[in-house]
Amino acid sequence: MRLGGGLIEVDLEPSTTVQQLRTTMEERIGVSSSKQQYVHDGLLLADDAALGGMADKDFLQLTLVVSRPRLVLTGSRDGSARLWDMRDSTSTIVANHREEVNTAELSPRGTSVLTSSDDRTAKIWLLKGDGECATTFKCDRCGVFSATFSADRSCVLTAGEDGRLKIWSVVAGKCKQGFIPFHSGKVNSAVFSPCGSFVLSASDDRTSRLWNITSGHCVQTFEGHTSGVAHASFAPTLNGAFVVTASYDRTAKLWDPTDGRCLATFVGHNGVVSSAVVSLNLASVLTASHDGTAKLWSVESGTCIRTFEGHSDIVNCAVFSPDGESVLTASDDCTWRVWNTESGESMGIFAGHTKGVTSVQMMQ
Repeated sequence: MRLGGGLIEVDLEPSTTVQQLRTTMEERIGVSSSKQQYVHDGLLLADDAALGGMADKDFLQLTLVVSRPRLVLTGSRDGSARLWDMRDSTSTIVANHREEVNTAELSPRGTSVLTSSDDRTAKIWLLKGDGECATTFKCDRCGVFSATFSADRSCVLTAGEDGRLKIWSVVAGKCKQGFIPFHSGKVNSAVFSPCGSFVLSASDDRTSRLWNITSGHCVQTFEGHTSGVAHASFAPTLNGAFVVTASYDRTAKLWDPTDGRCLATFVGHNGVVSSAVVSLNLASVLTASHDGTAKLWSVESGTCIRTFEGHSDIVNCAVFSPDGESVLTASDDCTWRVWNTESGESMGIFAGHTKGVTSVQMMQ
């Protein structure tokens, strides 16, 4: 058997199946059987395939492929963040706050987790070792509604109930920049632009705003929602071709960041729209809502393409998988789900949190 460029010899009976081989190899090399796949003559072998039927005389050479786990990070109102292995639905608690976790995000290299919480802190937790808290960013006056890394992981951006945006040094753990507080209501979310030069915020004052990091000033205001803006994000391109917002007014809107024009309004949810993101190909927008559904919308026509139904409570967050083939949703029914983007069919339900799930993210 070929492993890592070398060979391992194993004596087995001809009737041995691939599944039995996996169990043997787990004991031999310490790799979980669920992570093993075997290839012979370019073909992936089924679990019930007998090895004797493929052998040339008394010798059979297979290639062992160790699959990379599909990991998903979730945050919850139970005060924890969990890291899930989708293959066996197991999870590990990687963060613990005194109050509910509003957002949970993996660092760009996947070595740590950043959380924001109503306990007035954002924290960085290490995934290796004992998973201890490495850095705490303290906001003395209010809960932290969102926290996100800069692309190089040198900074963290937070937004909170006091309507302020802050950029923190990861190394020093201290605030290095604040923004002039144009927002007149609490800030529900804030993200860095893909190019790293701007910050986008969403506020209860019915606006989303674009801020220049260098000057700290607001350079664009997106106005048009009739109620507070729950979430705002950039399209996943270097120039952030679009901005999309989700609102308490039950709509989502697509904007041109260069002039602040509203390009499309997506109408169809029967409750607060809690999150909105643009697809990788820029052709669609994915929304989550308090009506218990997520919806996929056409950017070109503004119409609903697909509805993801099945949660029994509000949906707090909906995101695409890195390859865009799946949709992940997080709900107050204490579960998160995976859906097929094209068919809308549910591909898995994951339970483990004791209160609502507020955020979900699949590792790249």
